[in-house]
Amino acid sequence: MEIVRINIFYLESAFFLCKLRLIYNQLRRGSFPSQRHSLPFLTEPSPPLSFALYSHRSSSYSDSRTPSKMPFPLFKLPYLALRNAVLQMKVYEMVDISFCSQKSQRIMSNLARKQCHATVRANMYMSFIDLFGRNLNDSLSIFNTTDFEPWHIASDTKHTRTINGVEVPFFSPQVSLWENPLEGCLFFAGHLITLFGNEVIEKMQFRVKTENELVLIKYWLQKFKPTIKSFEVIWEDESVRVQSKLVESLMQKLNVTESLRMLIPSTSCIITRKLQLKYIELQSRCTLNSLLNIDSEAIRIGGISSLDFNKFLLNWKNGGSRNLKTIVAKFKLEWAALTNGVPRKWFRDYQTDMHFSMENINGVKATIRIITGYYAQGRYQDKIQFEVQQEQPEVIVL
Repeated sequence: MEIVRINIFYLESAFFLCKLRLIYNQLRRGSFPSQRHSLPFLTEPSPPLSFALYSHRSSSYSDSRTPSKMPFPLFKLPYLALRNAVLQMKVYEMVDISFCSQKSQRIMSNLARKQCHATVRANMYMSFIDLFGRNLNDSLSIFNTTDFEPWHIASDTKHTRTINGVEVPFFSPQVSLWENPLEGCLFFAGHLITLFGNEVIEKMQFRVKTENELVLIKYWLQKFKPTIKSFEVIWEDESVRVQSKLVESLMQKLNVTESLRMLIPSTSCIITRKLQLKYIELQSRCTLNSLLNIDSEAIRIGGISSLDFNKFLLNWKNGGSRNLKTIVAKFKLEWAALTNGVPRKWFRDYQTDMHFSMENINGVKATIRIITGYYAQGRYQDKIQFEVQQEQPEVIVL
């Protein structure tokens, strides 16, 4: 063990001396190399550059006063020294090196896996990817090429770069131009998953207006199979109904661990697999079987029949849905169908606000509140709220 420690010490010392030697040579020549790709982690901190997409500077800039520099063989370093160097890099430097070749992508993927996480916000006009690493937080903005202000773009700053066989236009290191920003966002998010693992993206939020955008998201989920903590899709055109089968197929491709919001107007949403989450919100109507497949602490659904909610209450009374704490649903009140066979402890009626409580076989109590005739989304609706009563801690007086 002592010999191994000594070898590691010598490797790190040799790597440090190598860096000092390179810096000394650069200072002696009078300037640092213009190509930051040669050794990105030796450069001084610069303004945040998303994905380190700065190679266009080195390709377009040349200085006759700067002599040619010898490239640094980064991948020829011993494994421990190379791993130490990669862990000192910023997130955008890791991603930038991975774009160079398949070999660099494979090496960076092996060394940098699980070293950062990201959040994604996207719509048809602009998208943002925020990166959070151990050394520096960064972001990438993707704008629509037609909607981006023309006077912002100068001929000497707009350029293209080939990434994974795709030519990507860039306005600056932090801004990319894409005909469909949502598609560009999914492109970069897929590369992040390839590089850092399928758990790198913790939160995704999409605002969509067309079913084609939902299809893009569905195929992206099917291809990369990410594990996401929080996933949200908001449909921005309330006047258009989305096909129920499209929403259901999108739900089937999801692997969400904490929070899911599908604010997509559709006739119904059938959930055929178990969803274990902390929070779920659906704008669609749900059937009883779909509701029983949701194992969540908090549930909000866009509609349910009084008969199905009655069956849900009876299932909870017999010990089902143990993790459930609250559920809010829109529905059309049918009092006889709702309360058939449901034992009620007490009942209060305040015109449009009715309450009753019940208890399951495990001694857990819940309060059911019904609000009738409230005005929302241009019409009068009924709403039911089911809430498990929290047990009060016992107070012992000495």
